[in-house]
Amino acid sequence: MRSHTYNSCLWTGLALLLLTVPATAQMKVGDNVSMNLNGTVGVGYDGNFGNTQLSDHSSAVNGDLNLNGFYYNPNFLNFYIRPIYNRSQENSGSQSLTNSTNVSAGAGIFSGSHFPGSISYGKTIDSTGNFGLPDVQGFTTHGNSTQFGIGWAELMPNLPPVTAQYSQTTSSATVFGSSDNEHADSKNFNLTSNYMLRGWLMSARFNDVYTKTQFPSFLTAGEFNTGDENSKTFFYNTTHKLPLRGSVALNYAYGNFHGDGNGTDTTGSNNSVTGNVSLIPWARLTTNFGVQYDSSLSGMVEQQLVAAGGIAPQVNFGSNDHAVSIYNFDTLQIVKNVSGTFNFNHTDETAYGKSLSVNHFSGIINFHFEKPLWGAFTFYAGVNDQSSDAGHQGTGLVAGANFDKRLGGIEWGAAFSYAQDVQTVLATEVTSNYSYLANARKRMSRHWMWNSNFHGFKTGISAVTGTSSHSEGFGTNLTYRSYAFGGTYNQSYGTALLTAGGLVPTPTPITPVLGADQYLLVNGSSYSFNVTANPIHRWSVSTAYSRALSDTKTPTLYSAASSKVFTAFTQVQFRKVSAGGGYTYLMQGIGVTPGSPPINFSSFYVGIQRWFNGF
Repeated sequence: MRSHTYNSCLWTGLALLLLTVPATAQMKVGDNVSMNLNGTVGVGYDGNFGNTQLSDHSSAVNGDLNLNGFYYNPNFLNFYIRPIYNRSQENSGSQSLTNSTNVSAGAGIFSGSHFPGSISYGKTIDSTGNFGLPDVQGFTTHGNSTQFGIGWAELMPNLPPVTAQYSQTTSSATVFGSSDNEHADSKNFNLTSNYMLRGWLMSARFNDVYTKTQFPSFLTAGEFNTGDENSKTFFYNTTHKLPLRGSVALNYAYGNFHGDGNGTDTTGSNNSVTGNVSLIPWARLTTNFGVQYDSSLSGMVEQQLVAAGGIAPQVNFGSNDHAVSIYNFDTLQIVKNVSGTFNFNHTDETAYGKSLSVNHFSGIINFHFEKPLWGAFTFYAGVNDQSSDAGHQGTGLVAGANFDKRLGGIEWGAAFSYAQDVQTVLATEVTSNYSYLANARKRMSRHWMWNSNFHGFKTGISAVTGTSSHSEGFGTNLTYRSYAFGGTYNQSYGTALLTAGGLVPTPTPITPVLGADQYLLVNGSSYSFNVTANPIHRWSVSTAYSRALSDTKTPTLYSAASSKVFTAFTQVQFRKVSAGGGYTYLMQGIGVTPGSPPINFSSFYVGIQRWFNGF
C-alpha cells in the first residue's frame, strides 16, 4: 500500500512539474539529429466500481506525447514515437470507455531514393472496442492488441515499380458480460506493381493472408467457434485505347484458400478470366461487350466470403461447377432529359451436376428534370426478363425515383428504388430488393436548425423463403447556437456472416449453403440520445445514452443480449491548461447462461491537463 501511494505521489509530482515546463525551440542532438516534442499531460482523481469488481479509487496521471524527428535529412531517415497513457472518454477525446494505454512508433528510410522503406509498431492495452452487429449497436469489448508492419519499394526508372508490404496483428478481447474471449491473429503479405508498355497499362497484385480466430461463444449459445485459414489471391489487369474513343480491358484473377473451421478442413479455388471492349461510336451512345469465365462457382463465392471476414467457409455447388457469360451493356441519351440503359447477358452454367443456359435482359428508361422553381427530380423504370432452356422464367419490375425540393421553408430530399428478378451468381436464382431514404432540413430561425432522416432496405432471394434481410433507421438533430440535441433509432433482421470483427451482412445473395456456425439469424434494435453544449467560450459539455437489444439464432441454438451505455464529459479550457471530468456507465447482459445477471461497470475522473511544446 505504501509503495502504491509513493508511486502515485511520484507520478503526480512529475506531472505537476511538467505542467510548468516552458516551451523551447526545436532540439538538435549533435549535428545530424533534429526532433520536435509536444503533447498533453494531466493529473487527477479517478475511480471505478461494479457488480463484478471491488471499488477502486486513486490519483491518476494521463497524457500523450508526439515525438517526431529525422537523422541527417528527412528523406534519409525519419521517425516518430507517440505514447498515450491512461486515456478514456472521461479525460480526453478518446473513444475508449476504459483507461487505455498505447504506443505507436515508426520510421521511414531512404524515402527520397529509388528504394524507400518503412517500419511501424503499435501496442494497445485495455482499450474498449465493439463486436459489431449489422446496422445496430454491437457489443462493447475490452482487450489488447499488437501491430507490426514493414514495407519496401523499388522505384527504378524504366523498370516496373514494385511495392512489398508485410503486416502482423494480434488481438484479444473480452465482451463485457461474457467470460469467453475473442482471439484474432493475422499475417498479411502483398506485392503490387504497375507499368506502361507500348500503350498497354498493366497492373498486378499478389496477396497472401493467414488468419487464426476464436469467436466469442455467446453468439452461438456457448458453442465455441474456432478457425484458421490461409488464402492467396493474384490479380492482373491490362488496358489499351481503341478507336472510337474506346478501350479494351483484359483481366485474370486467381484465388485459393485452405482452412480449418471447428476441426473441419475445407479448400477452394477459382480462376476468373474477363475481357471487355468499350466504344463510343456516337456522342449519345456508349456500348460495352464482354466475356467472363469462372472455373469454380463455389470457389468464387467462397473468396467473396473470405474477403468479408468469413473463416474457412464451405460452399458446394457440386463437382465441375463453372460458368461462361457473354454480355452487352449500352447507354443511350435519347433526348436532353431522357436516357436509356440496356443489358443482355447469356450464361452457360454447370451447378449441382446440371448444365443450364440462361438469357437475362434488362431495359431501363431514365428521366431527369431540374428547375429552380421545381427542384430536381429523377425517375427511372424498366424490366428484368429471364429465360432458360426450360422456357420463360419471369419478368420483374425495376423502378426508382430521387427528389430534392425546398418546400414550405423545408429542404426535402427523398429516394426510392425497387428491383425484381436481379441476377445472382447462380443463373437459376434471382433476388428482389427495395430501399428508401428521406431527409428534411429546416432553419427555423437565425439560431435554430433542425434536420432529420429516415432510411431502410429489404432484400432476399425471390423463390427461397427465409433468405430475406431488412433494416430501418431514423435520426434527428436539433441545434440552437452552440447547443445540439440528437437521437437515433435502428433495427435490423436477417442472416449475417460470423467474422472476427462481428456479424456482417452476407456479401453475396445466395441460398444459405453455409453451416450453422457461419450463418446466423440476427434480430436487433437500438436507440440513442446525445447532447452537446458550449455554454460559454472554451467550456464544452457532452453526454450520450444508448440502448440495444439483440438475439442470434442457429437452427438449434438461441442467444440474447442487451446493453446500456451512458457517458458524460465536460472540459474548461484556459490557455494551455484545461480542467475537466467524466463519467461512464455500462450495463451489458449476454443470455448464454439462464438467470445470469448483467454486468454493471461505472467509472469517473476529475482533473487538470496542460498542453506543452517541449522542443
